[in-house]
Amino acid sequence: FPVTIQASLYATKVAYKLASSGTGEVVANSILKMYGSIFKGVDDSCSTKDAKNGGQKDVQKNNKA
Repeated sequence: FPVTIQASLYATKVAYKLASSGTGEVVANSILKMYGSIFKGVDDSCSTKDAKNGGQKDVQKNNKA
């Protein structure tokens, strides 16, 4: 079921995870700001051939049945 939220703020001290069993999107109609000291991006191509940053372990962890 779709949920419409005007604004939300999440603050954590340790970690958080946003997960979807289907398609997930991050969309901004104006400015999308993201900050992190380190970004690590992994896509499904790492499932067959590992990337420089070792993404294959992340793909296997997130695709457990």
